[in-house]
Amino acid sequence: SGNVKVPELAVMEGWEPVGWELSEDSYDGETLAGAEVTLERDTSYYGVYRKSVAVSYDCRGVIKDSEGEEKECRANVHQEASYAMPGFTLAKAPAMPGYQFKGWNTEADGSGKSFQPGSTQKFLEDTTLYAVWEPLEVAYTVEHYRQDLEGEGYTLAEEDTQTLLALAGTTVSAQPKTYVGFAENTGHALRRSTGKVEADGSLVLKLFYDRDVYHVGFHFYVVEGGPPRSQSVRY
Repeated sequence: SGNVKVPELAVMEGWEPVGWELSEDSYDGETLAGAEVTLERDTSYYGVYRKSVAVSYDCRGVIKDSEGEEKECRANVHQEASYAMPGFTLAKAPAMPGYQFKGWNTEADGSGKSFQPGSTQKFLEDTTLYAVWEPLEVAYTVEHYRQDLEGEGYTLAEEDTQTLLALAGTTVSAQPKTYVGFAENTGHALRRSTGKVEADGSLVLKLFYDRDVYHVGFHFYVVEGGPPRSQSVRY
């Protein structure tokens, strides 16, 4: 038998040395550098290292990010390396009106690896998971307003109000109606003919219609007084 002083572990970038193990599949690192050990036969020691691995969540700025988590990962170095990776229970599905949650993804555009909420996953490196949603059909409203017979006001044609469906986030356009004696006023200050469908169903498009105006003039041959004033009247 003989006594040996256990050496320092080699530097492994990104990892913190823990200690040595007699087995390739152990991650405790109980034999520390600098310790004196007595050997009676050929013996192999394997370096054990550790580092922190964090999982964070990115909800794309749409809603509040889910809370992340950090755990310890260990490595046992032999011909290659094996890892004792921590398990993370992924955050529950975040709710967003008008959208169906499809899962967490390693890429912001959803092209990476997908994971379901509540599942347990292991990661070797710090990982950001991105929320992926699929838009659902959401209602939006189209209102039609006709000019009053007198004054500057307009009255909603309630019988013609439309409730339509489109995917949340898409841009939609209102289709004008045909009213006898009316023409659409495309320059009205409150006109809103296009808009993006809001997830909460709040989008309201508004079209305005002006009455046709008829001009009436009077002409007759009278020496005194002249003809009556011309008139402009609405349909």
